[in-house]
Amino acid sequence: MNFETLKNTCQEIIAAIAAQAGCYLINVKLNRHGHQIFVKALVAHENNITIEQLTAIAKNIRDDERFNALVGEGFQLEVSSPGIDYPLREPRDFRRNLGREINLFHRESTLKSPVSARIDAVTEEGIIVFIKDRPAPLLIKFEQIDHAKVLVKW
Repeated sequence: MNFETLKNTCQEIIAAIAAQAGCYLINVKLNRHGHQIFVKALVAHENNITIEQLTAIAKNIRDDERFNALVGEGFQLEVSSPGIDYPLREPRDFRRNLGREINLFHRESTLKSPVSARIDAVTEEGIIVFIKDRPAPLLIKFEQIDHAKVLVKW
């Protein structure tokens, strides 16, 4: 099996295990160093993911016979949630960050990019943001969004 097929199959298995825990898979990275495989899975929840959920997902991945048959013995596994600096791209990423201030990188021609905004709502079309010095919230369609980063206030 080639490495890309291995990665895709591992991704399918991990996504199913995350879904069983009520979570969703954001990304899987596989690296091979010699005979050892390193697997890093980023998992999130629509609200906030707990350490207990992350631990359960990691245990279920380690116990999965199909996964073990693919990667072999001695693999290294890391299951974590995306950090505050992880880019927001999917509707559920924006829903998870409702009310937060973001830097929004976009292709909307009437605004500079990036623009600082607060996520007020998420619709099927896009996100509704409040931008300082604008009289009303603005809808930015998902197809216009490259990504966003949560602004961390210290």
